[in-house]
Amino acid sequence: MNRRSFLTSLAVSVSTGAIDQVVRADATPAVQSSATCTGAARLRVAQLTDTHVFHDLDCPARMRAFLARFSSVTGTPDLVLHTGDVIFDALDADRDEVTRQWALWHDLARELPSPPMYAIGNHDVWGKAPVSDPLYGKKWAVDMLKLPNRFYGFTKGGWQFIVLDSTHPIPTGWYTAKLDDEQLAWLEGELKKTDAKTPVAIVSHIPLVSAAIVQWAKSQGQTWTVSNGLMHGDSHAIQAVLRRYPNVKLCLSGHLHLLDHVVYDGITYIGCGAVSADWWRGPTFHQTHCGFATIDLSADGSFERTYHLYDWPAAPALEVR
Repeated sequence: MNRRSFLTSLAVSVSTGAIDQVVRADATPAVQSSATCTGAARLRVAQLTDTHVFHDLDCPARMRAFLARFSSVTGTPDLVLHTGDVIFDALDADRDEVTRQWALWHDLARELPSPPMYAIGNHDVWGKAPVSDPLYGKKWAVDMLKLPNRFYGFTKGGWQFIVLDSTHPIPTGWYTAKLDDEQLAWLEGELKKTDAKTPVAIVSHIPLVSAAIVQWAKSQGQTWTVSNGLMHGDSHAIQAVLRRYPNVKLCLSGHLHLLDHVVYDGITYIGCGAVSADWWRGPTFHQTHCGFATIDLSADGSFERTYHLYDWPAAPALEVR
């Protein structure tokens, strides 16, 4: 498909430095390079997000259909990136159920081309436990995903990747999306010490900027209401930091289960469709079919993103436990 038939996306803007396209499950992937994506060094990133694995709704079988498609398309990518919500839900599940979900993920993840780098999703945070429990909150996810910290950075293929921790629990038992003071200071420190010629990609589970939030937002009279659980509530503050560093080229996220492509202040914000689509209840959520992305990054800071659809086997209706 070309961009004119990019019907499964809520993309609102495309820059000359990036190409977006969707490839059907029965098509041969063919990424067309843009004139500006010609840097000598090329890095292929395979992004998956919102797998939400658990044992119901035929999720394990459908995940294996995804994994077969993922491996056939990506081969051996330079980087596998999982942008969060690895398991179905730890926010409101007891210890035994969360243990089962993590065990399932580790079983399935063995079929990935390489161990992913992860961002922590809101559903990866354990909330149904006393605060005094050593695994409460993000500690369990950090351990299960073998993360160096809840936020961290790394260099790959001439790009600097900065992985943020979006989710912050609130007393009502829910969460808000923001960076705490420690993390915001760390982000600016990472950007300051990165060579100005090195392109930067920011990775977060919850988007920093999004157009697709309109599918989730509520319109009341003449006012749109957008929850801070949908997009970072401190988006303006983060943008104020990012715009001071022209080498910040790309921000990648998941969370909304929708394709999204926004270019603002010279930065491209890309949201990826979910592997689980409608949380395993159906293969399409709004206009976005289940899938994953390949992103080719060049050393000059340009890039291409292709979204690959996949098919999953039909299953009888099952009740979610």
